Amino acid sequence: MRRQVRTAVISVLLLCSMLLASCGDAAVSGQAASTLRVGIPAVTDSFDFFNAPNGYESYSMAQIYDTLLRKDENGSYVPGLADSYEISDDAKVFTFRLDPDAKWSDETPVTSSDVAFSMQKLKESKYVSYIYEPLLDTVETPDAHTVVIRLTKPSVSFLEYLANPFYSAVLSEKAYEKYGDRYGTSVDTIVSSGPYRLTEWNVGTSLVYEANEQYYRDVPSIKHVELMTMSDSSSAMMALQTGEIDVYFDDVPGVSRDMMMNRDDIRVFDYTSTALYCIFLNTREGLFTDPDMRRAVALAVNRQDYVTVGTEGYGEVADYPGDRDDIGDPELHGIWDEYYGAGIDAAKKLVKKCGCEGRKVVIKTYSTNPYPELATVLQDALNRIGLKAEVEQIERAAFIDQVLDHGDFEIQICRWAAATEDMDEIVYGSLHSDSIGAPGNWSFYTPSPEMDELITSAAGESDEAARKEMYGTIIRQFVSDCVYIPLYYPTSSRAYDSNLEIRDGLQKYDLFANYSWRKEAAG
Repeated sequence: MRRQVRTAVISVLLLCSMLLASCGDAAVSGQAASTLRVGIPAVTDSFDFFNAPNGYESYSMAQIYDTLLRKDENGSYVPGLADSYEISDDAKVFTFRLDPDAKWSDETPVTSSDVAFSMQKLKESKYVSYIYEPLLDTVETPDAHTVVIRLTKPSVSFLEYLANPFYSAVLSEKAYEKYGDRYGTSVDTIVSSGPYRLTEWNVGTSLVYEANEQYYRDVPSIKHVELMTMSDSSSAMMALQTGEIDVYFDDVPGVSRDMMMNRDDIRVFDYTSTALYCIFLNTREGLFTDPDMRRAVALAVNRQDYVTVGTEGYGEVADYPGDRDDIGDPELHGIWDEYYGAGIDAAKKLVKKCGCEGRKVVIKTYSTNPYPELATVLQDALNRIGLKAEVEQIERAAFIDQVLDHGDFEIQICRWAAATEDMDEIVYGSLHSDSIGAPGNWSFYTPSPEMDELITSAAGESDEAARKEMYGTIIRQFVSDCVYIPLYYPTSSRAYDSNLEIRDGLQKYDLFANYSWRKEAAG
């Protein structure tokens, strides 16, 4: 009996010794092995990239799907699936050489055929075809790791789209054809090549990812990530403070900024926003087909009020799309007030002239902040010029379908979230006839053939001065026609736990793989 007891004691002591010996390793790796918890206004309902909206949905998919190129913290292009690329002198031929070690999650290699297939699907996509359909000519695959993309016209901004997870992704041709309409509807119908794999999916609520240990580039240091829906930004800020989440993939609301900035356990990184908040007027049918009624609204709107209400003052009034020193910005700052600075009295006269006094107007908008508050400001302005305005708040998916896709509205407030910093994206996307409806021309505006051609030509103009002049002509026409009313660019920001490390400039790309736990935190 004593021998048995002694043996048991020795075993316990040996076990304790082993545990103590391993404490050093555990201290180093404990935090690094923990789950990164990320809040976002909405997780995606589909992983079929070609048939899903390119809004918040893109953040969910960007973790598992690769693009040909990515961007670093300085905005320079770095390898994605492509190790290298070449551009012809006329900016019409783009040649990419794929990394031979890139593989799909089913262990098959990523090939040039997958890229060619994906480019064709992008050309057909309801959400991004307006970019690719008029631009892509042919995609050639001279060997398994070489792709030659030929354009119908020069495009100095083409790489901006290919490096952007909002507008581009390469998917497995075999997997997509195998699962058909079921592709991307469940974890087991997704084949990916990115730094993470999707392992769990609670539709509408959360997504769980694990690091891809066979990733052909640097394997992520954070191995487990949970992405969860947090539609209310104020609640998300509280969750960040209590440690329920570690990062929030959306802007810090103005009302929370000072509090978040003054905390030692949270870091806030600011950067130039690409999201332009706007009032869109339906130019295709209804009350605002009359340009004078659109101008009456423009005269009634005090845009600074929207900055105050929508951002708590953390934003800048915008005069036109791209009015934030975008590439190609014609620098016509102040032009909006040149046209629409006269104010309420001038607006009332136009409404009376058009015979629209007392007309009922329904303002449609998202049901989440800050849209209801912005709509209330607009409602007051419309009532003051003689209209009878009402506000209808709509859930996001229904709003996209009803308002943005099908144009069932008179006037609406939304944001045009560009993903690049080039004038081409937002001008082509919100003004060209190719973009009417879902792609981004949410005023359902039909420009003249001359304006369409000028927008197209500006995208391929390599001379910077000439390009700015072209965009200047386009913007003057946009303001004169009052296609839609630009309100403001908010100050964009990302808030995250100070125990996380990420190079300044990478925060805005919202990729889990860019984050790591600080060594001090791990200890």
